[in-house]
Formats: sequence, C-alpha cells, structure tokens
Amino acid sequence: MGGFAGFYGGIDDWEGAIAILRKMGSDLAHCGPDSEGVGWLPEASLGLVHRRRSIIDLSEYGDRPMQSECGRWIVVINGEIYNYRELRKELDRQFAANVSQAIL
Repeated sequence: MGGFAGFYGGIDDWEGAIAILRKMGSDLAHCGPDSEGVGWLPEASLGLVHRRRSIIDLSEYGDRPMQSECGRWIVVINGEIYNYRELRKELDRQFAANVSQAIL
C-alpha cells in the first residue's frame, strides 16, 4: 500500500510548493510510513508527493516520485508487479538472444 497526491497550477514558488506537498504527505503518512518523496515541475506548476510502504524493494530505488534526468518528466505510481520474477526471466532471455545476434 502507499498513497500519493498532488496539485496542478496556482503555485509559483519552490518553498510554497514544497510546504504544500509536505503537508499532503503528512496527511498520507498512514498509507506509507516507510518513505516520502516530493517532486515539483515549476514550468507546469505541477507538484506530486508519494508515501511509500516498502514490501519487496526496500532500497531507495523504489522511492517516488521518479523524475527524468533532464528534469522534464515526473511520475508517481503506486502498486506492485507481482510476477516480476517471471518478467525478469523473460527479459533476461530476450536480452541474451539479442546480444548473441549482435555478436554474430
């Protein structure tokens, strides 16, 4: 379980946006006690906050929101991929096949 919230428009400054997002996050603490992340895109006046309950991936790599390296894109998701082991095996198989074709 986890929780996320956000806003679009109406906020022009970083400190105001972060204060609102932190308040939203504290209201969702019961949904995800393990971590909190915030993201704000000033050019879009878009803010996102996520509260996380870590079950399978306990590392910081599962923290959200996730933002692209260039800073243009931001995403928050909530959920589990329950068949991740099977998907990983299939992706590894496809990767190995593509590498062996590239070598030939």
